Amino acid sequence: MKGTALIVDDNVENLYMLRLLLQGHGYRVMEAHNGEEALAIARECPPDVVISDILMPVMDGFTLCREWKKDESLRFRPFVFYTATYTDPKDEEFALSLGAERFIVKPADPEDFMHIIEGVLQDFEAGKVVPPETLPRDEASILERYNQRLIQKLEKKMLDLERETALRRRSEKRLRLLVNLFLGLGTDCLKNMERIVRLGREVLEIPLIAYLRKGKESVSLIVTGEEECRKIREEEAGFLLRLMEEKDFPLVVEALQARREVKDNGLLSVWGMDSLLGWGVRLHGMSVGLLACLREGSGGWTAEEISIAGMLARALSIEEERLDAEEKTRDFIDVASHEIRHPVTIVRGYAQSLEELWDRLSHEDVRDMLQAIEYGSDRLERLASRLLDVSRIQRGRMETEVEETDLGLALSRWKNYIRRSPVGNRIRVEISKDLGTGRADLFRLEELLDILVENAVKFSPPDTEIEVEIARDGDKLTGAVMDRGYGVPAEIAERIFERFFQGEDVLHHSTEGMGIGLYIAREIVKEHGGRIWYQPREGGGSAFRFFITV
Repeated sequence: MKGTALIVDDNVENLYMLRLLLQGHGYRVMEAHNGEEALAIARECPPDVVISDILMPVMDGFTLCREWKKDESLRFRPFVFYTATYTDPKDEEFALSLGAERFIVKPADPEDFMHIIEGVLQDFEAGKVVPPETLPRDEASILERYNQRLIQKLEKKMLDLERETALRRRSEKRLRLLVNLFLGLGTDCLKNMERIVRLGREVLEIPLIAYLRKGKESVSLIVTGEEECRKIREEEAGFLLRLMEEKDFPLVVEALQARREVKDNGLLSVWGMDSLLGWGVRLHGMSVGLLACLREGSGGWTAEEISIAGMLARALSIEEERLDAEEKTRDFIDVASHEIRHPVTIVRGYAQSLEELWDRLSHEDVRDMLQAIEYGSDRLERLASRLLDVSRIQRGRMETEVEETDLGLALSRWKNYIRRSPVGNRIRVEISKDLGTGRADLFRLEELLDILVENAVKFSPPDTEIEVEIARDGDKLTGAVMDRGYGVPAEIAERIFERFFQGEDVLHHSTEGMGIGLYIAREIVKEHGGRIWYQPREGGGSAFRFFITV
C-alpha cells in the first residue's frame, strides 16, 4: 500500500470515481460526505492526505481546511482541494491562504491528478509539508473573505440558474411549437412546405425564413409573410442558388449586405438581413432547395437553432420526396394510359375492320390485320406481365426458378429468336462458345436481354446497329447491349434504373414504355447475385453492361 487517502465529497458518484482511481494506484481509501464527518474520521485514524470538495452540507471544504490546519494532529498532513464549483483564481488564492497544499479543478486528467497527489505525498514523507506562518488567525477576517467568496458564488449560481431556466423555457416553447408544426401537416405537400417555413420562423424567433426550390424548368420561393409559393427569376436568386450547390451544411454567411453579389441580388438586398443560416434540401442525392434562415446583425446562431433549422430542412426533404412520388404516380398513370390505349386502339380498329370488310378483304389483307392484332395483344400481355413483375418486386415476391442448364444452347435459341424479330436485321449478337453450364433462370435471363435490346431499339436511330455481347468469366456470365443512340444525360444516369423513371417528362413522352423495363432488369440481375450499370460509349451512344453469378 502506498498510503491512506481520505476523500470528502457529498456526491456519491464523485466518491466512487475517486475511490476507483486511488485504489487502482495502490492507495487505501477512507470516505466522508462532509467536513464534520471527515474531521471525526481523521482524528480517529489520521490519513496521509485528504482530498476534499468545497461546496458540501454541514461543513464545507473551506471550513474543513481551517479546522484541519488548526488541529495539531492533522495540520502537517497535506490538504488538497478538488472542486468543480470554485474555479476562479481568487478561489484558489483563498484556498491556499487557508493552508491547502494544492487546488485542483474538476475534471482533471487521471494521470495529471495522480502525479499531483504523489508529489504532495512525497513532500509529506520528506517533512516538507509545513503550514505557512502567515496562515490567517483572525476569525473575522477569514469569515469576511469566506462570505465574500460564498456570496459571489451564490450570485453567479443564481445568474447561471436564471439563464438556464430561460434557455429551458425557450427550448420547451420551441419543442411545443415544433410538435404542433409537425402534427398539423396534412396531405398537400406544397401546403406543408409553406407551413414548415411559416411556423419555422416562430420556432426560431427570427424575422424571416425563405425556402428556395429549384425545379426542372423554374425556380420558386416560399417566404414568411407571403401566402403561397411563387415563381421567381433565376437572376433574383443568384446568390442563394450558388449557396444551394454547396456540399457542406449547415453554412453560416455573415455581413450579407456588404457582399457585392448580394447587392446585385434582388431578394437579399430587398430583405436587408445581415446573417444567414442555410441548410440544403436534397432529393435522390441531388440539391433541390435551400432553407435560408435570416436575421439582422451578426448571427450568433446557437447549436440549438442550427439543429432546429436542420430539422426543418429534413422535414422539407420528406415533403419533396412525397411530392416527387405523387408526381411520379400521376406521370405513371398518364404514361400507362397512353401505353395501354395504343395497342387497344390497334386491336379494336383492326377487329372492326375485319368485321365490317370481311367479304371484301383479300387473304393477305386478313393475314396482315391478324398479325397487327397479334402484335397489339402481345404488347398488352407484355405490359401486364411487367406491371405484375413490378408489383411482385415491391412485395419481395419476384419469381425466379434457378436451375442448372446449358447456357450456350439456351442463349443460342434466344439469338435465333431475336434475329427473326422485326428489328432483327439491326442486331448483331456475339455469344462466346465457351459458356458451358451454369445455374440461372433462363426465362428471366431472356427477359433481361429483351428489355435491354428493346431499350436500345427505342432510343437509337433506325439505321444504326445494336450490338449484343455475351461471355463467361469464371463463375460469372457477362453481357453488354450497346447502341449508337442518344445516350443518357449525366445528371440522370444514376436514376435510370429507378421504378417509373423516364428521361422525358409526360408532356413530351415520345417513346414507348412506362419506365419499368430497366427497373425489372436491375432486379433480375440482383436475383442472380450480379450487377448492372450504364456507360456512355465513345463516339456516342449507350452501353448497358451486367454480370450474373452462374
